[in-house]
Amino acid sequence: MMKYFKRVFSIIILLAFSLRAEAQINLGKSARAVSGISDRTLMVVDDNDPLVTSALRNAIKRKWNVSPFKFCTKSEFQREKGDTSLFFLTVIKEKFRNEEAGMEYLSLLKGGPEDVKDVNGMYEVCSLPLKAGEEEEDYILPFIEAYVKTMQKYVRKIQTDKIAAKLGIMWYSNKLTDLAGKRILINKTDLSSGLSEEYVNERLNGHGKVVDESIIYDCLDNSTPGTLVSICIYPHKDPEGSFCYKMLLCTGNSTLYYYRRQKIKSSRPGGFLKSDIDKISLANKF
Repeated sequence: MMKYFKRVFSIIILLAFSLRAEAQINLGKSARAVSGISDRTLMVVDDNDPLVTSALRNAIKRKWNVSPFKFCTKSEFQREKGDTSLFFLTVIKEKFRNEEAGMEYLSLLKGGPEDVKDVNGMYEVCSLPLKAGEEEEDYILPFIEAYVKTMQKYVRKIQTDKIAAKLGIMWYSNKLTDLAGKRILINKTDLSSGLSEEYVNERLNGHGKVVDESIIYDCLDNSTPGTLVSICIYPHKDPEGSFCYKMLLCTGNSTLYYYRRQKIKSSRPGGFLKSDIDKISLANKF
C-alpha cells in the first residue's frame, strides 16, 4: 500500500512540474510573438463598411503612435498576411477561432506563418468585439477611437508583462479591485431584461448610475477622467446560444476595467446581469 501511495505521489509531482514547464514555454512563446512590435509596421486593413473604415482611419491617424502604420486593402492583406515582419489590424467578420459565426471583431494579428491560409492560422494579439450579426454599427462607432487607444495600451503592457501577453484581452477580466473610486455609468440599453434601473442605482450607491446613451457618448467625446462607461455587444435577434460581451471602459485613459464573455441562455439573457452589477459594486464597498 505504501509503495502505491509513493507511486501516485511521484506521478503527481511529475505532472505538476510538467504543467509548470508547459506554462513557462507557452508564456515564452507569447512574449516572443509580440516582441519588437513597436519597430514593425502595422497594416490597417480597410473594411467594406465605409463608416467603420472612416472611424478606424481617423482613430489610427490621431492616436496610434506605438509603431509605424500603413493602410492597405483586403487584397493586399491576403497577399501580405504571411509576412512575419508585419502586424495587421483588421475587422474579422467570419467565424474566427471558436467564436460564433456572425460576430465582428477588431483584431490585432501578427503576420505569418509564411504558408498561412486564413486568419485562423495567424497569431491573435488581441481582439475586441465590434458588433453582432446584422446589428447596426451606430452603437459602436463612438467607441472606435477608444478601442484603438485600448489596444495600444495593451501592446505596451505586453512588452513587459508575459501574463498579459498570454491571456490576451481576457487579462482585463479580473481587475475588479481597480474599480474603486471610479464613477460607473451604465447605458440603460445595456441592461438585461428584468434588471431594473432602480436596482442598479441602489447597488452602485452613489458611485455610478444608469444613464441615457447620449451621456455615454458625451463622456467619450470629452475624455472625462475617472469615469467608466458600459459597452455591451450581442445579437438582439434570436440571441440564445450566442455570446454577450460586457465591458467597462475608462473614458479618461481608454483602459478596460471589466471584461466578461457570457453565453446567452433563457435564464441568462444578453446584457448586464444582476450578477455583473453585484460584482462591479463590490469595489466601492470597502
